Amino acid sequence: MSIVPAATGCKREALLFISVVVPSFNRPKSTLRAVRSALSQTFAPIEVIVVDDASDPPLDPQRFHALDSRVAVHRLAQNSGAAAARQRGIDCARGELIAFLDSDDLWEPEKLARQVRVLSDAGSGPVAVSCGWRERAPDGEVRRARVPVDAVRPVDFISGCWFCPGSTVILPRALFAEIGPFDARLRRLEDLDWFARFGLADGRLLVVPQVLAEIEIGRRARCADVDPAVETILGKPIWREALDGSGQRALRAWLDVERGRAFLNDGRWIRAGLYLARSFARVPRMRIQLRDWWDAVL
Repeated sequence: MSIVPAATGCKREALLFISVVVPSFNRPKSTLRAVRSALSQTFAPIEVIVVDDASDPPLDPQRFHALDSRVAVHRLAQNSGAAAARQRGIDCARGELIAFLDSDDLWEPEKLARQVRVLSDAGSGPVAVSCGWRERAPDGEVRRARVPVDAVRPVDFISGCWFCPGSTVILPRALFAEIGPFDARLRRLEDLDWFARFGLADGRLLVVPQVLAEIEIGRRARCADVDPAVETILGKPIWREALDGSGQRALRAWLDVERGRAFLNDGRWIRAGLYLARSFARVPRMRIQLRDWWDAVL
């Protein structure tokens, strides 16, 4: 790929165009902040697509367009979840690259520029680029920061979203034609499902080893969303057909963790303990995660 900074004024065909996709539900103020951080990038995106997931009241398209003519709001008729909202944004995008940004998160100004540089040197094959991030509590307190590792094995992508893909990842839009769309049936675990398929397609995750995003710690997952998502994922033949025995155990071990956390959040301690115990029986280890996923935790 040939990379030319957007500020140089070079010919259009020499540029890599980036579309930023921002799903939003009932977060008008934080969505404005997120969009401003996307517009402040030194490698300027061609567009910022805000997908209003049936917010009540609806997001005001004119308020967002007033920030910059590159911002557009697309509204879903009914609340459908992050998977459907992200996919709508991808379907509407014109850029060669897609960058995801959750509506309560922020980017450092150099994020896209540094990721595009890595992507341009990545060679052939399916590639996505992530980066480090700092965590922010809902009250604004900044907590720890994490810098994830590169990943090249399919099993790496069935072990949770340890690289925080909702706001850190940039990747070619063409991959969604190759690998398929987000599964709109999933209210949770949609990232795990898509990136697991990405891993099975020999996808590679490369990491810019710098903290370039700020992530607000999200709402706690509940069984009402996690249980159907787990059953939907496990019902897909692709996992039985493409994963060996150890890979299937790893997938089920992590999905048991997701279920255990959801039961814990619902106050159902015994069920939570049973799922976590089953996870450790499937993949014996000394940590919740299936392996160390971070080069640094600051």
